[in-house]
Amino acid sequence: MLDEILTPEEVARELKITTRGVKDLLRAGTLNGFKIGRRWRIRKSDFVDFIYPVAIAPLREEDLDEEDKKAIIEAEEDVKAGRLYPLAEVMKEFGISA
Repeated sequence: MLDEILTPEEVARELKITTRGVKDLLRAGTLNGFKIGRRWRIRKSDFVDFIYPVAIAPLREEDLDEEDKKAIIEAEEDVKAGRLYPLAEVMKEFGISA
């Protein structure tokens, strides 16, 4: 099945930045995309990889040091305050299955 294709305008809306900002990311290679003629296009999977560049493995509490535990607590507080969104919510919003 083919990946959904997004325009720079669609990506800009999702990131709440300008279209020019998205094109700057594309030109720099920070966000993967391709051109059809003179127009940029972005695969949805490349956009998701840009937002979440690292796969998150399940953690065991005994493997965490104090700094890790503190970072997790801070991230949970950020989610509760609406400053971060859980990965599952974002994946659901974009129609991506785990």
